[in-house]
This record gives sequence, C-alpha cells and structure tokens, in this order.
Amino acid sequence: MSVRDPDFDPRGLRPRNLAHRVRPARSWQRWVGPALVVALVFAVGVLVLGSLTGGGGGQPSASPAVAAAAATSSPGSTGQDAASPGGSPLPGLSSGAAPGASATTAASPSASPGALVAADVPIVPVTGFRSTRTTVKPADVRAIASGSGAYDRLLLVADDADAILAALGIDRASLGSHLKTVPTANEVASRLATQPKTLAFLRAGQVGPSVRALGWQNRALFGVDRVRSLSDWLLTARLRAPAGTTEYDPATAWTLVAGGDILLDRGVSLAIGSHAAGVDFPFNGGTAEITGTCRNCSPLGWDTPYTRRAGAAGARPDQGRRHRDRQL
Repeated sequence: MSVRDPDFDPRGLRPRNLAHRVRPARSWQRWVGPALVVALVFAVGVLVLGSLTGGGGGQPSASPAVAAAAATSSPGSTGQDAASPGGSPLPGLSSGAAPGASATTAASPSASPGALVAADVPIVPVTGFRSTRTTVKPADVRAIASGSGAYDRLLLVADDADAILAALGIDRASLGSHLKTVPTANEVASRLATQPKTLAFLRAGQVGPSVRALGWQNRALFGVDRVRSLSDWLLTARLRAPAGTTEYDPATAWTLVAGGDILLDRGVSLAIGSHAAGVDFPFNGGTAEITGTCRNCSPLGWDTPYTRRAGAAGARPDQGRRHRDRQL
C-alpha cells in the first residue's frame, strides 16, 4: 500500500487524535534514579569508613569539637585532659600531665633500651700506658692548675668535660691552659702515649689497652685488685648514656698479667742455639731459685741476684710448641 493512513503516526504508534497522548518526561525526573544510586553508595561508604576508623572497638567517638581541640593542642596548652562526651580521657592522653605540658609529652612512655638518658656513669682516671703510677688522688687533680704536682695537664673528651669537672669539684676557669679537650676517647689515648705528664678521665666503657687505668682513693676499677661491683666505685659523673645498658662490669672483666721480659738474647739465645735446648727453652726450660743478692754488682750500681736452676718443668710448656707451630 503506497498511501498512508493520515491519522496514523508510526513514531508514536498511537493515533494522533487521541486525547491521552504520552507526554515526554520532564528533565528533573531523568536524574531521580541516578541520584538515589549515588546516595546509596555514599551511605554505604560512610558506614564502612566509620567501622575502619574507630567504630570497631565499641567505644563512642569524640565529638567534632573535642576532636578539633585535641588536634590543635600545642606545647603551650594546659595540661587538662581532652575528654570524650562521656567525660573520660581520650585514648592516648595522660590524665597526670603536668600543667603546661602538651599531650604528646605527657603521654611519652619510659625510655626504651638504647635511648640516651642522664645517668651516673663511672669515670676512670687514666694516663699513658707506660706510666709506672697505679693510683691518683683528688689532691693530684687540684695540683694540675698550678703545675706543682705529678701532672701538668688535664685532658677530657669535649662532650663530657663539664660533667666530669663537676664530679671532680674543679672549676674550668681555674685550670686555664692546663685543661685540654678533644673530640673522642681515641684521641685522648693517642695524646697520652706522647704526654707522660697528662692526666685524663674517661668513661669506664671507653678504657682500652692503650692507656693505663689508675685507681682512685685506694680503689681500682681495673686490674687484679679491682672492685667487684660498680656500686663500690666512688667516682661517677652525670652523663648521657644508653638506657638499660652497662658499658663496663668489673664482675665479668678479666685481667692479663705480663710476667716480665724473658730476655731472648744472651744466655737464653745461647741455650736455644749453641746448647741445642731448642725453641721450647724460654717457656719450658725449668724453674730457678734466687739464692742471694750481689750488692752494686752491675756497671750501673744495681743489685743483681744469685740464682741456681731448680729443674722441673717450665711454667708454660705448651707455649714453646705453639711458637714452633707458628714458625712452621
């Protein structure tokens, strides 16, 4: 059929003359559905976020005003605790904060091991390794200022100098040029090696084999006759040290004693080589006895002993074998 019915509208599938023709939807009605979906997604997000940030513990969250007050507190604020709506302190804030302290300071826990804290640290007088002195007295330290004693200079690590001087009861100004400070304990040891009239004080944990540790008022912290507990040592300084650690414990220390020179030339060398005693002889040549003294028998006027061999085994017969093994 080539001619359409004039009353038929194929676009609306309805006759044009019907009074109840469908009207197009208004523009605001098109956004109702998407808006409901967005609102639903937002509500679900709020619920999930709330459960993650503070709703899981079953405790009511602080009001916005309280939260803002806690967030903006500064070191200059008062020590009054911020409170939740129920009147209890907010988690993380101490109820015992001192006036003027910030919440963070009041909530600081005790120092963890390794943190630097002020402590009474044992200090030890030391001098050059080759010194024959074994002890020092407070009077020796006071005499440094005038240069009238055994020592003419006091040497300290710079960071510890003021605290050590306070422990000794010595005024820095009174020492003048007789006081020298250096950056490290290693530099103290280096200077002592070439300055026999210099006295230094180190932390007990800084004392090493390159210096001679001296006693203080007839007590020693190092050596055979040392005290067995730090509480028996009389000399300490208020210094910063790692919390919960002990840098030196005399109860667990051990002492190496040098028996003297075994004189590997002269008679000992003759016994090893010409008498075929071998390299074991210096340590396993037997023992000897002192039978008398020859007065002024040396070219320098020293007394020399009369001795005789007593036989038996040497004090350390195993040392000769170890020496021989090292040579091989």
